[in-house]
Amino acid sequence: MKNLMPTPFSGIAGAVRWGKRIFIACGQDGLKVFELNGDKAELVAHVTNFPAFDLVLRDGHLAVAAGKHGVVLLDAQSLKPIRVLATTFPVHSIVWDSEHLTAHATSVGNNQSHKFLSP
Repeated sequence: MKNLMPTPFSGIAGAVRWGKRIFIACGQDGLKVFELNGDKAELVAHVTNFPAFDLVLRDGHLAVAAGKHGVVLLDAQSLKPIRVLATTFPVHSIVWDSEHLTAHATSVGNNQSHKFLSP
């Protein structure tokens, strides 16, 4: 059996739309934000301070699965960080329901998860 080794991911991992904005999780390349103008999309921000493997938008807040950085909460309008939710494992996916934000590790051999109260 082959030994599977994780490799850095750069590409589109996930996307959400909020009004005229589209937020795209680009793996190791961070978070890209586009604004729609008719049939054109203009890149308005590229956040590279942390990776972005998954994202969820709720009530004007953007939760980003940021690998070893945990979960980064951003204000969706200004992109200013609100809070970092630390974990003991790299976060690759998130689910945000009415009461909890759940961070998951989805790498090979790692199936950890952690629930936070909904911020």
